[in-house]
Amino acid sequence: MATGTGAVSGPSMPPPPASWSDLPPGIVGAVLRRLHSSPDLAALRSMCRSWRAAVRDNPPLVPPLPLLLYPNFALASVFSDGAKATGHRVRLLAALLDDAFPGQCIGCFEDWLVCTWLRLSIPLYPTVGADGGCVLVNPFSGEKVSLPSPTATHSCGAIKRSVPISNGNDEVVCTIHADEYAMALYKAVLSAPPNTGSSSSFELDLGSSCIVAAVSQRKGEYKLAFCTPETQSWCICEGNCIKSHIDIEFYQGKLYMVDTCNGDLFAFELEAHDCVFPVLSLVECCLIEKLPKTEYGYLEAGTST
Repeated sequence: MATGTGAVSGPSMPPPPASWSDLPPGIVGAVLRRLHSSPDLAALRSMCRSWRAAVRDNPPLVPPLPLLLYPNFALASVFSDGAKATGHRVRLLAALLDDAFPGQCIGCFEDWLVCTWLRLSIPLYPTVGADGGCVLVNPFSGEKVSLPSPTATHSCGAIKRSVPISNGNDEVVCTIHADEYAMALYKAVLSAPPNTGSSSSFELDLGSSCIVAAVSQRKGEYKLAFCTPETQSWCICEGNCIKSHIDIEFYQGKLYMVDTCNGDLFAFELEAHDCVFPVLSLVECCLIEKLPKTEYGYLEAGTST
């Protein structure tokens, strides 16, 4: 029998199990450099914040081809030899959207997806075919950022401004706080990821804030709209240059819009209205000569027959 004043020591307790999130960044980077599959990279980035940071700091040796996102929110990977992996439904998207289906993805930027869902028909307010909501979703981090509803009614009074088209004979009319509008968005582009350059004053910084530009087509009417996650409504733009099917993309701080029916190309510059709303300050027709047309449509700039 042991004697003395010291406490009798019992069996040693096993150390707590190590967490995967405590894996040293150097080891995570070594694993990343050996991954060539987009689904594997997506699964790794979904683990924790430290692993997502490791993905940014340690890009793989061979950049994988982009993931394909299907309308039902299924992801699939395409390989260089043409093979395609089986798509798996991203359950996180359904959960973040509160099962508000039918929904669709209308755009993406870095890790963020732009998703919408349809508004159901309501008596005395026939908005069938319009979107009931729009949201930014990050399927890797689980973050969600709400955008103004594409179907809304406002009573604070509409603000309108007209912007003439340089090198043209028309104008674009912008409306903020429209009394009533209903849009069915089919494409959206972002100037920056959300939360970048945000401040407590919610003042719009055109150089770093997240500006969302979207195209709506409903009942034969096309509209171009802008918003930020902080605004309460969309700035809606209409004009003869937005009368037919259009495509848009941000490039070096400007939004470019091409009319896919006649080949016209326009550049839009934005400014902040009341330090919050993105509105047009300049619209310029960029084409001096029409792009040549083929049986498949108009050629892209820089191509030749």
